[in-house]
Amino acid sequence: MKLIPPAKASKDVSRKLAHARDMDQHIREAGAEAPIALAEQIDAARMLEHGITKERLPFVYGWHRLIVSAATEDLLGQRVDAVVEHYRDIGIDVVNSTGDQFSLFLESLPGDQIRLNAYAQRQPLRTIAGGMPIATVDLGDRPAPEHDEGWIGPYIGETLGRARSIVHFDPLVAAARNRPTAVAITGEPGGGKTTLALLLIYQMALRGVTIAAIDPKGDAESLVQLLKSRGRKARILPLGSAAPGLLDPFSFGDDLATKKMMATETLRLLLPRMSEERESAMIQAVSAVANAERPSLGRVVDYLEGTDDPASKNLGAVLRSMSEMHLARLCFDPSGGERIDTAGWTTVFTLGGLTLPDVAISREDYSYEQRLSVALMYLVSQFARRLMHGLDRRLPKAIFLDEAWAITSTPEGAKLVPEVSRMGRSRNTALILVSQNAGDLLNEQVTNCLSSVFSFRSTERVEVGNVMSLLGVEASDEHKAVLRNLGNGECIFRDLDGRAGRIGVDLISEELQRWLDTNPTRSRPGSSELTTAGAEAEEVRR
Repeated sequence: MKLIPPAKASKDVSRKLAHARDMDQHIREAGAEAPIALAEQIDAARMLEHGITKERLPFVYGWHRLIVSAATEDLLGQRVDAVVEHYRDIGIDVVNSTGDQFSLFLESLPGDQIRLNAYAQRQPLRTIAGGMPIATVDLGDRPAPEHDEGWIGPYIGETLGRARSIVHFDPLVAAARNRPTAVAITGEPGGGKTTLALLLIYQMALRGVTIAAIDPKGDAESLVQLLKSRGRKARILPLGSAAPGLLDPFSFGDDLATKKMMATETLRLLLPRMSEERESAMIQAVSAVANAERPSLGRVVDYLEGTDDPASKNLGAVLRSMSEMHLARLCFDPSGGERIDTAGWTTVFTLGGLTLPDVAISREDYSYEQRLSVALMYLVSQFARRLMHGLDRRLPKAIFLDEAWAITSTPEGAKLVPEVSRMGRSRNTALILVSQNAGDLLNEQVTNCLSSVFSFRSTERVEVGNVMSLLGVEASDEHKAVLRNLGNGECIFRDLDGRAGRIGVDLISEELQRWLDTNPTRSRPGSSELTTAGAEAEEVRR
């Protein structure tokens, strides 16, 4: 192909148009009727001449060749005929010029010149561009129809590959576009999923969003320090030293039915497989205590132990033993009636000493300590939801759940996601789920509410397949290889519009990276560096 300037292209088209008109005139003077093909050629040339003159666009002259190969001469002839017929069916004439075969073969050698100027195709530039495959590298937020220009969300990184583009993302854009507001972040430990979650919290906190973050591992402690240095309202609420009974489901449920449901689900999470008699005794005890004065889980245990039924007594003895474990007083002691003001705050709930089971362990094989940890994760997520529900629906809010698999893997926990997601559209609340196990997010109740997905490196075979399903992309070997070979800080991002691509998360400055880095072997900035990091962050925010 050769790019021809508008001036030369116009001369060539004028010359061809003059030649066609001369032929038309000669035929008419001879008293014959001009062929339709000639009339069409004249009309096409006139349109080309007008387009070149008006738009001043370059033209492309192309010498298009097709090479056909075969093992034998007979087979070669058959294939050439098939190619000619194929193009004829779509309105293109392919010429098999016998006398030019050697020249055409030489043209096909790398570095050779055009030897046959015949059969040149003169085409507008848009024709060539329209025939080439294209792929977009745009990911993340894009302007809504009512916005003339500019991106909506803050900068989080850039796409990776041959073409680069910056990526913007705001979890609250989904609510503005009346879409589900849940966001999933998955990946193996060390890939960067928690760092991305902390970056999103940081960016939203700088904008005044009210945030409740569930942080079982204590990774957000340095972020709280950084936000305080920027004058933001941020705090850590260690549940290990919180008021007894703070997470008792009877103390913060919306109504009696919700309280009974949460209490029943909490006890189910605490107990191993129950017989029909045990489950019946548990339900009766919860119902009886719920209708009494000042109900609590502790009173449920007292009720079970005070009955004459052997199954109830046995169940009460097991729960009494669990109520004496570390952190159990959060849900078993009478409620202290503590209420927390959350408006405008970034509140991080930490569960130091929590022993969450490995994702590969079956629920039936959980130890009692692991059962208590999962139950507390469920209760604290419900507690955060309740705190958000009490704020003005117009205020922007966000709930972050780290180790979300511990919640979504339970039936009632899985219901929490669509509930908060539906609430998010009407109450301007985003829900960010951080999990090592994508399989626990494949529950239909959860996947229907996910507007965006960030998937960091995964290598285990079943988990890789689950990630492909969560992203909604084909589980091809090529896609799986990309997921397995992601570097630290790299992930596959599926945005609100369903586009998926590989991006690199960018923390902008080394100081911010050190503050948000969750690797315990790396040092944190000192107090003198905190001011510098905060100043840089403020400059970026502006």
